[in-house]
Amino acid sequence: MDEPSYRAWWPLHLRVARGESLEGEERAAYEAGLAQLHQSENLAAGPALLSQARGAVQVLEAEYARLHAQREQLEAEIAALETVLDAGTREPLAKKD
Repeated sequence: MDEPSYRAWWPLHLRVARGESLEGEERAAYEAGLAQLHQSENLAAGPALLSQARGAVQVLEAEYARLHAQREQLEAEIAALETVLDAGTREPLAKKD
């Protein structure tokens, strides 16, 4: 449903939700709009969308694992650098989690 049609349909929906009765053309317009909205919510493409979402999750999980490993490596490098600094001049770097 396009925006202008939705704007025309919404007041009818509010009236129905409030328990008001619609007659004639208003009832037909409301029912047609409701059917159109339900049809647009049809999940016929569900399996394809589900597969696409699972693929996106796998990509994000791999990226998370890569970034987590990179973080651990950088923290190890920081710790190693801190140990070689002269104890008198060293100020520990703040560790952020």
